[in-house]
Amino acid sequence: MKIVIIFLFVLIVTGCDSHEKIYGHWENIDTRCRSLCSFSIEKHDNKYSDSVITFDKPQPPYAKSKPFIRDKKHKNRYLAKGENGDFLFELYKDRLYGADNSIYEKTNPK
Repeated sequence: MKIVIIFLFVLIVTGCDSHEKIYGHWENIDTRCRSLCSFSIEKHDNKYSDSVITFDKPQPPYAKSKPFIRDKKHKNRYLAKGENGDFLFELYKDRLYGADNSIYEKTNPK
């Protein structure tokens, strides 16, 4: 019984810790990036999520700071809401992968 409780505790702590990896500043590894080259993700509770994404320059004309929503089924997938479209991301091995094959790395780990 104690082993099961310890195992569940480790799973809960690990799950909470992995979400913290998402916070910080991210940059596209492609130096020829033309849109969505860098952005920051910060902890900020709102009615949609517990974090927001703030776009840097060149800033998309349709979004500045928007909710950054975590997928409930797939904990490593995220959605950034935009006025004219949404951005889909997946966190894998400390990198964010966009639905358009873009790859982002964290520049200032917290």
